[in-house]
Amino acid sequence: MFVSTQDASSRRSEESIRSLDEGETFARRLVLAGVEREPACREVRAPDACVFFDGRNGSLAASLAAFSGEKAASLRGQAAALPSEAMRRRLVSLAPLLPRTQELSIYRPDFLALVWPEAFGARKALAPGTRTPGCAFDADFGFPCSAAERAREAKRFGPSPP
Repeated sequence: MFVSTQDASSRRSEESIRSLDEGETFARRLVLAGVEREPACREVRAPDACVFFDGRNGSLAASLAAFSGEKAASLRGQAAALPSEAMRRRLVSLAPLLPRTQELSIYRPDFLALVWPEAFGARKALAPGTRTPGCAFDADFGFPCSAAERAREAKRFGPSPP
């Protein structure tokens, strides 16, 4: 289950991914500098932001810029250790799926790519879908139309391509 929230002032956003099988959530909260009075983010100055990761194995807070600095590898390792091994496998398995939809692609750049840049870091263009007739669409999901439904579709829209 994917959940994304942003406050009305646009100064804070949160994305989380919950595995229903493990009953586990991995979350990332991004807060502009100076908004939250978290001890771990006291030193963060604008225009930088503070990033918080929460998982089954604990929490991590750091400046967003630190993920591209000297401590980047260490921070990625700490963040990657927050979810369980099963949840890590599930998260990384999402890499090929996220670029296929605009709604889910927001989980990549400042969430999953911070932790696993090798899996989520490459920029990928969204591939536009192809529009197919209703019966062809239904058949792709294992629900072929009846002969009467195909005839009705052909009468209304013309013959379907082979």
